[in-house]
Amino acid sequence: MSGTSVGRAIDYLVTQITALPECASPVIVSDGYTARRGAQMVWVGVTSADGTSDVKSDWAGIGAQREDETFDIPMLIEQSAGGGDVAVKVVRDRALVILDAINAKIRTDRSLGGALTLPGWAAVRDVRLTQTADPEEAGEGRFARVFFVVRCTARF
Repeated sequence: MSGTSVGRAIDYLVTQITALPECASPVIVSDGYTARRGAQMVWVGVTSADGTSDVKSDWAGIGAQREDETFDIPMLIEQSAGGGDVAVKVVRDRALVILDAINAKIRTDRSLGGALTLPGWAAVRDVRLTQTADPEEAGEGRFARVFFVVRCTARF
C-alpha cells in the first residue's frame, strides 16, 4: 500500500462500528454528518470545529522514501431522548457504552484491519462529554454527546 491511510482507516471504522452489537438498529452510524437524524447516532470522520483535518508526514529515515504519518479521525456519539422524565443518566450511559465498544474494538486491532501499516497504531484519545445543561435544553428532552478522536499513525 502506498499513500495516506486516512480513507482506509475511516472505511474500516465505519464498517466495524456498524457491525458492533451496541450499534445495532436503531443506532445510525454515518461516514461524516448524515442528513438522516435519529435518537442514537455515531458519526465517523466529522470535521473539526474549524472544518479542517490535519495529516502530518515525516520522513521515516529508512527504505525507499518511506514516510510516517500521524492523523486524527474526529468522531461524535450522540444519544438523545424526548421530553418527559428520562434522566440524562440514561442517554449518557448509552453513549458511554458505545464509546467503550468502539475503544474495545480498536484495542483488539490497532492496525484497523491493516489500514495502518506497521509500525502504525490507533487509539481513542481526547474524549469530551457534554450533556443536557440547562432548563431550556431539558424541556426539549435529554442528550449526551461524546466527542473524541481516533489517533492514528502509519508508515507509507
